[in-house]
Amino acid sequence: MKAVLQYRASPGLRQQITALDFPTVVVDETDQDAFRRELADADILLHVLEPVTAAVINAGPYLKLIQKIGIGVNTIDLDAARRRGIAVCNMPGTNTQAVVEMTLLLVLATLRRLARLDRLTRAGKGWKFEPELPDDLGELSGRTVGLVGFGASFRCCRRSARKLSTPADSRRRTRRYPFCRWRSCCRSPTYSRCICR
Repeated sequence: MKAVLQYRASPGLRQQITALDFPTVVVDETDQDAFRRELADADILLHVLEPVTAAVINAGPYLKLIQKIGIGVNTIDLDAARRRGIAVCNMPGTNTQAVVEMTLLLVLATLRRLARLDRLTRAGKGWKFEPELPDDLGELSGRTVGLVGFGASFRCCRRSARKLSTPADSRRRTRRYPFCRWRSCCRSPTYSRCICR
């Protein structure tokens, strides 16, 4: 049994793969000759980014599995794999947390004008910015965050955004208790919005 990973793997990832004690050959994405040579006797193709075309599939006469390292299989010729009886699998949820963190990073960076302030700081101007810039700064708390889609990344991002902000949840059938029981700042019945929900 032999697996081929076509990916520009870092030294750390290569060490982790070696530690698995499973015969896996790592081939850089740019080295097509080495890839075709290693694929010739491989049983498993570990697919990351490079398209797996019918020609690639035909170059692996012993392939039994194309394992997508990630979610989308749109870069794999599924018909060609089906014709050859090769199983195609993906890994739902493997990058969900990374997508959520990047989404929140971009939202917060936009609200806080991070790119603009970073440029000013790197130019040696530090916090000497035009007087109206603070008027453009914002916070996530108290805002409604609009997300498109309803996959795993969306659901996880929605939970994370709710923890950071205080959106109204008008679709709830029962009213939430107006304050949480573990935060002293929220124990007053007059405190109507709790970020701990």
